[in-house]
Amino acid sequence: MKKSGLILLSFCFLLLVNCAKKEEVTPTNEPDIEVPTTPVTVEPGGDYVIKGSNFSETETYLVKFNGVQAEIVKITQTELTVTTPENITSGDITLEHNGKVQVVGSFTVSSEPTIETLTSTVTIKPTEEFTIKGSNFIESETYKVTFNGVQAEIVSIAKTELKVKVPENISSGDIVLEHEGKVFTVGTYKVVSASVYIFQYDSGVKKLAEINLENGDLTYITGSIDYGLNTRGMVYNKTNGEFIGFDFENFQKPYLVRIKPDGTTSEKIYIKDAFLTNGTGNFDDLVIDNNGKVYIFQYDSNVKKLAEINLDTGDLTYITASIDYGTNTRGMVYNKVKNEFVGFDFDTNSKPFIIKIKPDGTTSEKIYIKDAFLTNGTGNFDDLVIDNNGKVYIFQYDSNVKKLAEINVDTGDLTYVTGSIDYGTNTVGMVYSEVNGEFIGFDFDTNFKPFFIRIKTDGTVSEKVYIKDTFLGSGGNFTDLVIKEVQ
Repeated sequence: MKKSGLILLSFCFLLLVNCAKKEEVTPTNEPDIEVPTTPVTVEPGGDYVIKGSNFSETETYLVKFNGVQAEIVKITQTELTVTTPENITSGDITLEHNGKVQVVGSFTVSSEPTIETLTSTVTIKPTEEFTIKGSNFIESETYKVTFNGVQAEIVSIAKTELKVKVPENISSGDIVLEHEGKVFTVGTYKVVSASVYIFQYDSGVKKLAEINLENGDLTYITGSIDYGLNTRGMVYNKTNGEFIGFDFENFQKPYLVRIKPDGTTSEKIYIKDAFLTNGTGNFDDLVIDNNGKVYIFQYDSNVKKLAEINLDTGDLTYITASIDYGTNTRGMVYNKVKNEFVGFDFDTNSKPFIIKIKPDGTTSEKIYIKDAFLTNGTGNFDDLVIDNNGKVYIFQYDSNVKKLAEINVDTGDLTYVTGSIDYGTNTVGMVYSEVNGEFIGFDFDTNFKPFFIRIKTDGTVSEKVYIKDTFLGSGGNFTDLVIKEVQ
């Protein structure tokens, strides 16, 4: 009996084992795909993610977009990431694995660009190129780019960038790209510009004019002004957005005028009589500092001082004690890097020197130009000018030199930056454009025909650009070259 029960028990055990084997599920390595219910929009060159489960890095998958193979970028257990191929048309997305092909979705190709927006306000210059960066720019598509509403010219289109020419006559604002009715704001910008002006004081024309540096045309920005006969310079005050000029009425009574870029001109502001002798005085070297304060050097016998001018009242505030300076100056500049004024003059022996003046009135000793650069201890110099790095320059126009030179303001050495130039005989000033990285000088040739030249800091010099004859009918007298830069 015991033996029979044992046999029966063994039989049942074998039966159970056999049944268990029949119910066992064979493992599979096929991925389970989440198929989108509607067509997806893809961007050629962009990433596309197929979602699901049971993906494996050790397996081989083949993904195609309407028959065009995609590059596998990344595989995780729940995602397979591919790069959408270029030059595709709308259709199905297929996945092939172990010889089995399945449709994992359908797609349409996006023509919409992806824009890299600007993280901060950019500085631009009219007529220069500007690049909008992003992806999915297409040559055959039509894009419209505007700068504060003014349309720009499309220069070139590549997949990752769109280049445009910044239009002229724009003000600061937003850069906007439009494509198929959709508007993208790229970012904000501010405009930089450099405009050079000259005052023409012929009997029929007494006006401030902007110079076209390409062709010599003039654009008058003011009506006729009683100014120009005996000026001491003009400066542009970026703080107030105005020009300030210094002149003498009937060669006697000193005054200044203030001119807005739209041509609005103030009444004359006379220097107060308290600072004059018999209603007049000797002044030179109008100069402006980085804060918009305007100064003039007074060189009467009893006063040889640099003075700040009150532009509203005509009062003077002297900032220095008496200085042996002012008799035959060639200009004064303000060095924003070192916070000091630099003036150029000749002593009683015709020996050229510079002085340096701090805003608190501290004045250096005279620094003489080295004899190595002079003939018989003297030389002909004009057009003191300074660049944005605080380097000071002067034009030497001796017959054997005629070069622009950087001045070592500590030693008096000169470093010539140009070769010999036909310039310097009768100049009315030189200015430096920080925007364009160049000097602009204004002179008259031997026939008294006015022209200007442009000099790069590497010494490259333009041809003479003459003021057009159209503007010279009443004589051609000019003074007070001045630059207005907006940055």
